[in-house]
Amino acid sequence: MKDSLNNFGEMLDTARKMFLLAMESVCGQKQGPEVKTEIYGSDQKINTDEKKIRRRIIEHMVLQPTVDTIACLVMMSVVKDAERLGDYAKNIYEISEKNTSPVSRGEYEKLFGDLDKKIDLHFQKVRKAFLESDNNMNRTLVDNGKIYLKQCSKALDEIYVSNYSADKAISLALLARFQRRIVAHLGNISSSVIMPLDKIDFFDKNAWID
Repeated sequence: MKDSLNNFGEMLDTARKMFLLAMESVCGQKQGPEVKTEIYGSDQKINTDEKKIRRRIIEHMVLQPTVDTIACLVMMSVVKDAERLGDYAKNIYEISEKNTSPVSRGEYEKLFGDLDKKIDLHFQKVRKAFLESDNNMNRTLVDNGKIYLKQCSKALDEIYVSNYSADKAISLALLARFQRRIVAHLGNISSSVIMPLDKIDFFDKNAWID
């Protein structure tokens, strides 16, 4: 399991870097073919790591079916969340390929504040709390995630009644949705440490329940 946990941490690190690079691309700070190459290459690395972890877990459960069974099942679930983090970071980058003008930093902050910086820190804390099985930190991160989800929904409500151009409104709405999904998958990872096995993977659906 140690090797799988190390690979899982690497998946989160890669997804975080993809998210930061994608946000820079959407806001016009970093663009060009080299950005696309890095984003898609990182996505492939995450996919490869996911397969590697799943294969390792299956081998472990076949050879030692009574050892670390719960941990193996949790890892099979959260590794998919990590893979989806890469997908949504890639989706954010793809916004920059479609829109006719970048989302300015001012436009972003008017709707989201410094949410991207909070998500960056959230990535780092989720990684640490999961790998260290820190129940208290994971509970705090679940609560923080609920706040970020509501922030994304509030931004969507504001976009609906705004006077943005169609192109800009679509870009911002997609950005709100993809950031929300990233937070939700990070929430699944955090909640997997503190929730019963049969209730993990439902963070976004339960995010409004206090």
